[in-house]
Amino acid sequence: MKKFQVIFAILIGLGVAIFIFKTIEKREKKSVSQAKTTSPPTKKLSPEKTEAFSKKQTEIKVHDSKVEKTLKQKQQKTVQNPPVKRACNLEALYLGFGQTDQLIRKFLYGDDKCTETNNHKPDFHKALQAMWIYKVGYVKRKSRKCRKAKTGQDFDVTCPINQAKRFRLAEYEAEPNYSSLKAFMASAEQIAQATYNGIDWKMLSDNFGFKGKKARLFKQAAKKFAGGKELVAYGMTELFPSHDGNWNCRLLDYLLRNAGVNFVMAIPALYDTYSSFGLYQFTSLALRRTKDGKAGASNINNYLPTDLRIPDSVNKLTGDNHHRAAYLFAIYNMAFLIKGLNDKQVAKLTKYLAENKEHSVKLIQFIATAHHSPRNAIRSAKRWLNEDTANSFTSHCDKNIRNYSIKTERNFLALSNEIWH
Repeated sequence: MKKFQVIFAILIGLGVAIFIFKTIEKREKKSVSQAKTTSPPTKKLSPEKTEAFSKKQTEIKVHDSKVEKTLKQKQQKTVQNPPVKRACNLEALYLGFGQTDQLIRKFLYGDDKCTETNNHKPDFHKALQAMWIYKVGYVKRKSRKCRKAKTGQDFDVTCPINQAKRFRLAEYEAEPNYSSLKAFMASAEQIAQATYNGIDWKMLSDNFGFKGKKARLFKQAAKKFAGGKELVAYGMTELFPSHDGNWNCRLLDYLLRNAGVNFVMAIPALYDTYSSFGLYQFTSLALRRTKDGKAGASNINNYLPTDLRIPDSVNKLTGDNHHRAAYLFAIYNMAFLIKGLNDKQVAKLTKYLAENKEHSVKLIQFIATAHHSPRNAIRSAKRWLNEDTANSFTSHCDKNIRNYSIKTERNFLALSNEIWH
């Protein structure tokens, strides 16, 4: 019996010892955990120490936020494979295959304008630089003024293409501004809507001599194409050679995600001698200050509040101003169409806009073709209005703008797909 009592006492002693050991271990862990945390001590701090502690906490949060943002940007900058197995013509240049003048000429004018992508990882900085070097050289060869221009400041004044090159490359090096097609359209729409709301429509209508029905139609039409889908469809027509709207959407989305908005807005027009570049390929003909006033988008610019106005020089266009300039130029061309319409045509266009409340693709076809050739676009629009407006706009277009009309319709319909919204 005594033997069992001794064993029982020993077991109780061991149990108590284990309990005490576990309790001490838990307390030690808790004290270590409290030492590591940055929460304030339980005792009351002075106001100065409390403020210093709060400031430190804020700095930690800001630092963590910056680290997270940097990681996201690095993920966005990871260039993916091009969304096509074979790239041709201008598309090959946009994807970085033209690193020399010789290669650029091959893709623009050669017998074989295509190349296999084969897991190609574009260097967009080199691609943009190569296109601008080619553009400046092309202008120098074709323009007598540029050939005779002196170096330095005089050269920039006489031959502004060199200045445009410096501005665009510097802007892209500073900030590529990665995005997506969905976000890009949303931004364009926001800018167009703000511009529409900022215009003094009474004064602008008076400037063109619009009264009554024409004044109402002018404002109604401008509101109809104040959208991201409308502007981007028009821009894709200018920038991309393909008639495949779905492919153009995929390519633009790829460039926005991997090269950035400022890459797209800096792509030079390689077939002309103007300072033209960007999604809308603006030239000085569309945006400029003339001796007798202002032309193109610059004319409509006068009727905006100062904080919404764009520069009176193509070379100074940056960021959001590309979308605003495109919208203002569209209004300018629409004004000249409406100015030349008779009462019957005004009534037909008013009815067409009223019946097509969600979108007016034929209106955007006019805008895009007018960007290329205003006179031909106005003649074509009048022929369309003289017939049934349910008919194709393209069927009434002159042959030199017909391709622009076809591309715009296909781009617009592709952008209407829900995957881009």
